[in-house]
Amino acid sequence: MTKSYYLIQDSFRQLIRTKGSFLTFILSSLVSIIGFFCYFLFLFFNHIHLGMVADLEKETDFIAVQMGMAPVMAMLVFKIGALILSLLIFLLLILYIKKSFKQFLFSQQEQVKIRHLLGESTRYLNGLSIIQMELFLFLTLFIGCGLSNQIFKYSVIETLKIGVDSENINSFQIDFISLATVFIVLLCFLFH
Repeated sequence: MTKSYYLIQDSFRQLIRTKGSFLTFILSSLVSIIGFFCYFLFLFFNHIHLGMVADLEKETDFIAVQMGMAPVMAMLVFKIGALILSLLIFLLLILYIKKSFKQFLFSQQEQVKIRHLLGESTRYLNGLSIIQMELFLFLTLFIGCGLSNQIFKYSVIETLKIGVDSENINSFQIDFISLATVFIVLLCFLFH
């Protein structure tokens, strides 16, 4: 237990000391904000799409159903577009972080050799770099998710509530289970 605590603490210290990590963190956080904003748009469009489909299923007039299909199809296109855009942005984020950490590890190569000569095990040194990447990605995703949630809430939901009094918009809530799933998948995808 204490060894893992020192591993996390040492990873965090080395991450802070790494030249260029702060600007990489800022850029990664901005990309994460954009990615989560697109993901929240996907969840929002999905919520509205499901509400529109439920309303169409209740409709008995054939002409009203035909007239209602166009907005449903448009919402489906928006939903799929937002999902694809968020996936591409998250993929870009993961690839950028991987590339950055390869450069960080290359710049720390001499320090790693010295620590290995001083008696640190290879397993510990590998764990150090893995924990650095996971910590970096987790903090980036956490900050990006939190800021994006606030931006989305005030730029989309509150704006629409002013002009539209619809149950679909007022009942929208972000699904935290899907959000946790996105976090876990992105943290796991870092090493593939």
